[in-house]
Amino acid sequence: MKKIAITLIMLVAISVQAQTIKNGTSWYSGWINFTAQTKAGGKILMAAMDEGQELEFTLTPIKGKAGEFTISDGVTEGAINPYEFAKTIKLKSKDGLEAICFYNADGGLFGVMAKVGPNDESTEIAINQWIRQHIGTYKSSDGRITLEWKHNVMVVNDISAHYTVETFNGHVNGAISIKGGELDGLWGVEPTLQGLEMYPVKYDEYGMLTRTGDIKTFTESDPHTGRFAYASTILLNDKWFTHFGKYTLRIMRNEIMAHHGYTFQSKDLQQYFNDEQWYKAQPNAKIKLSLVEELNIEMIKYAESNTEKDY
Repeated sequence: MKKIAITLIMLVAISVQAQTIKNGTSWYSGWINFTAQTKAGGKILMAAMDEGQELEFTLTPIKGKAGEFTISDGVTEGAINPYEFAKTIKLKSKDGLEAICFYNADGGLFGVMAKVGPNDESTEIAINQWIRQHIGTYKSSDGRITLEWKHNVMVVNDISAHYTVETFNGHVNGAISIKGGELDGLWGVEPTLQGLEMYPVKYDEYGMLTRTGDIKTFTESDPHTGRFAYASTILLNDKWFTHFGKYTLRIMRNEIMAHHGYTFQSKDLQQYFNDEQWYKAQPNAKIKLSLVEELNIEMIKYAESNTEKDY
């Protein structure tokens, strides 16, 4: 009995240890990296600098609740706590992902910070995530332009052109600079339920983007992948879904389930996914979501309930 008891104690200890935030680790919030600093009493100070402004908050472990914390302000006078409205903070770990999750008083997940490597720069993470959410094959509404968006090359009507993702103060600003081909120039990009809208832009004297021409509408044309397939592989802590309204967010959230063959109770959802060539209904499937999928579903649901846009 002693051996069994000791084994159980060791397993509990390992479980608790696995749900800790270690000193010096980096956590990507969706726009910037925070660094964890352990303090007296097991408290953890999370600190970052954004455009010259100190960002700080303190996490205090809750006794008897492994991986759960209360939150308070940081230690630097004048520092901003970007998660001051959080009521519950949980550290979750699964599938190689470690994430600090911020819930409001109603239980809505409104923020996630993912653990990243010490040399992973926040700007590079943001650029990579932004690109991965655009990769695909598109066709213009007039059928004149076929666009293949790849990781660092854009193929326009079979002609390759390199592009760079534009940033402002280290943050992705929603524009790309294309070098060569029919779309040579600076373009603003907006995602839609069907695909993309692109329009020529320029920088004003304050470094802000202004539109200079007509919108080109593109529809995603690859029937073998879902419009929001990336929501099953990329943690959407960059608030990507804030581009969309309630209807599109509902489709995005449920597409995660559809990729697992889920059959829907709602007739409109079932009809929507039945019309997608990639969808294969599996009525008796035991669905197992990854942590990325679980968190994205929660965050999208929170966004649905807080947007004023219908579509």
